[in-house]
Amino acid sequence: MGSVEYGELWRNLRRISAIEFFSTSRLTSLFSIRRDEVNILMRRLHSISSHGYAKVELRPMFLDLTSNVILRMVAGKRYYGEDLKDNVEARMFREILEEFFRVYYNDKCGRLHSNLAEQQPEYYTDDIIKGHILKQLPQLWNGRLPIFSTIPEVLNKAKAELDTETPLLAPHFASADCTIGGYLVPAGTALLVNAWAIQRDPKVWDDPSSFKPERFESGKFGAYSLIPFGMGRRACPGDGLAKRMMTLTLGSFIQSFEWDQGWRKIKLI
Repeated sequence: MGSVEYGELWRNLRRISAIEFFSTSRLTSLFSIRRDEVNILMRRLHSISSHGYAKVELRPMFLDLTSNVILRMVAGKRYYGEDLKDNVEARMFREILEEFFRVYYNDKCGRLHSNLAEQQPEYYTDDIIKGHILKQLPQLWNGRLPIFSTIPEVLNKAKAELDTETPLLAPHFASADCTIGGYLVPAGTALLVNAWAIQRDPKVWDDPSSFKPERFESGKFGAYSLIPFGMGRRACPGDGLAKRMMTLTLGSFIQSFEWDQGWRKIKLI
């Protein structure tokens, strides 16, 4: 559904997903699936930390959790987790899905970059790109050329620069000529919504870079102050499922374990 252009097919897919998977009644009836998968994760964490504190990488566990919940809702099967690594059917499914997203992502990025380069060719010349690179080099190397003794530091600084990402919503294309902020946006223009900037606007948020969950207790923030699921008619239809999963998982984590930050700082994005 995310790859289909807006039209009759998209509306039908959206309607089916809203009724069959993400309606309030449907989510309520599928609570047992969410509970089972969270319990599986809790047991896995308990086995890891049964002898005291233990380091865990939660990101892949969360990916397994959400993937299995969605798959059980759609197909009644689970294909992710340590217990399914050697399962032939599960492995085939994971490989097919990884290949699909790899091809889809490469095609999407290629079309988006081509579209931007065609619309604004003056900003995508070799000279402009070389200029940006040359401008960044002194910052990466503190005004000196790298030597073998400092290459690890240089590589780490370069990697940090390259890894810095600005969370954007999924690319959209204007279906008709429109005006945004006084600028004319022709039909077919690639549009990227900077969710990072919107959710850190100092005019809306007090101390936007700090983690303060209590700020939401007042209920004073508007519908477009925080948009983790996008906005408009193409907003993520799974926001209801995500919120239910977050509250259930977080509550289970807090109730079942004692948590320590560990040896490194947590990066909030």
